Amino acid sequence: MPRIFVEAGPDTGASLVLREGVAHCIGRASACSISMSDTLISRQHFKLQGLRGHWYIKNLKPGNGTKLNGESLENAETRELSHADLIEVGNSRLIFSMSEEDDQRDPLTGEVLAGYQLESLLGETSTGAVYLATNLQSGRRVALKTLPREIAQDRTRRMRLLREARITEALQHSNIISTYEHGEVGGVPYMAIEFAPQGTLLDEIRLHEGLPVRRVVSVMLQLLPALERLEESELVHRDIKPENVFCFDGGVVKLGDFGTSASLSSAKSARAHMVGSPHYMSPELADGEGVDCRSDLYSFGATLYHALEGRTMFEGTDAVSISLQHGKQGSPSPKLFRQNIPSELRDFVERLLRKSRDERFASASEALEEAKRISAQIAKALAEEPKLKHMSGGRAMTETQRVLELPLHSRPTEIRRQSARRARTQASESGTDEHSPRE
Repeated sequence: MPRIFVEAGPDTGASLVLREGVAHCIGRASACSISMSDTLISRQHFKLQGLRGHWYIKNLKPGNGTKLNGESLENAETRELSHADLIEVGNSRLIFSMSEEDDQRDPLTGEVLAGYQLESLLGETSTGAVYLATNLQSGRRVALKTLPREIAQDRTRRMRLLREARITEALQHSNIISTYEHGEVGGVPYMAIEFAPQGTLLDEIRLHEGLPVRRVVSVMLQLLPALERLEESELVHRDIKPENVFCFDGGVVKLGDFGTSASLSSAKSARAHMVGSPHYMSPELADGEGVDCRSDLYSFGATLYHALEGRTMFEGTDAVSISLQHGKQGSPSPKLFRQNIPSELRDFVERLLRKSRDERFASASEALEEAKRISAQIAKALAEEPKLKHMSGGRAMTETQRVLELPLHSRPTEIRRQSARRARTQASESGTDEHSPRE
């Protein structure tokens, strides 16, 4: 599979497996696919994206400079990449590779484990490395989570992975990643789970630089039943974030990675042990307190915030500085700034992000009822609004419908155009449309 390696610079040795359909952003921002520490690199410096077997680089920050094989790229310039191309940014050099030999850098790639051929490394989680694998008997492709042999000797790590497998097998929900089987081979634990061909919600957010309101509502209506299932099982996930929401065909999303989950009783009594991801961590977790299901609701709200705004709630120089902003004595939760978010949805997300858990929804069930009401209100508004004269994709669309489906970066301009159209309509109805402005 295509990869990019950091050959020289402060982040030497970092690498990333590239997947088609995902916009891989490289820069200093913590949300980037490779978060660089090189101070001469911009927060979002360049993007890599694949299409039908071809790979492209797009320069995002000409001020700090991006060179491809020694030649400077212009602002927003896109070039096709070839194997062994050299990318220079700041004090760093990166190599783009399409050689299958690079997969051998990972010690498990190419091996057979429990009847599964490990094809390539997909990524790493809190409990182990995840590989794209194929069941040699059935031919089914799976994501196989396991541990390198030297780490598998650690009984604690080994038990954590097997515990995660047992939890997901017991949950059995249409919006929770399924575990097909798990076990140990020669002291090496493994669990075979659903492979998400569309990547993660984080990939989708990066690709579109934020998601349409309609998509966010769909994600809400799918993930809240999954959180309901966790509550029924008296479990707290403790690491809900876009990277742990997996995307499938037809817009389906599923919650995964239960490596940091805990029983409700133990989660409530836990003290001074921060788990989870800083950008989505609840104030209780950030302050080292015990947690319950309302902690997951906060992290869910932080995930929705990222999806709607195209950025995380807080930024910082390290994990500690970010998590402290989520704490009860930290920075106030930021407001949603996008202009076209329905007020009901805005209130919903901001309630999820209250610093005090007592001011959030009491449960996922209560939040789901509100999410259904919001969805119904949006649907009603669309049904009652007259159709526009123009067509989109062969179908008539309402004004609201068209804006809700626009890419994030297009919306401010589109909202201004909507206002201008409405102003002209009102002027026409009042007979004062002699000098209506052109768009």
